[in-house]
Amino acid sequence: MIIIEFGAYEWKNYGQVHQDSTSFSNYLIKHELCPMTKTEDGSYRFMSIYAKNREEWVIADFACILAGVTNVTLYDTLGKDSIEYILDQTYIKTVVLSGDKIKNIAELKKEGKIKALTHIIYFDAAKQADLELAE
Repeated sequence: MIIIEFGAYEWKNYGQVHQDSTSFSNYLIKHELCPMTKTEDGSYRFMSIYAKNREEWVIADFACILAGVTNVTLYDTLGKDSIEYILDQTYIKTVVLSGDKIKNIAELKKEGKIKALTHIIYFDAAKQADLELAE
C-alpha cells in the first residue's frame, strides 16, 4: 500500500472564492484574453480549461461565468488531434491549465497548429523544459 500525504486542507469561504473568481474574471476582460467569436450559431467568448478538477479549475470556471465566457473543457483522455480540433473550432486564444499539460499544448503550437492560441495561464509548477518549449 502506498500512502501519500498532501498536508492539511486549507478551507476557503464563499467570499474568498468569489473574490478570487472576480479577480481572475477582471484580468481576463482587462487583457482581452477571451475575444468575441462569431459562429453560425451566434457570438461567443471562449476560454479553455485543461486540468483535473481542483480548486483553481473551479475558480477559473466561475471567472468564466462572471465574464460571460464559455468554458471549453479539455480532458486528459483527449488525444492531440481532438485537442487541436476543439481549439481550432472555437478559435480559443487562452488556455488555463495545470503545469503538466503545458508540453501538450506547446507541442501543438510548435507544429503550427492551434493558430488562434496566444496565451497559456498555468496554475502550478511547470518543468523548465516545458516553459522553454512554450516560449
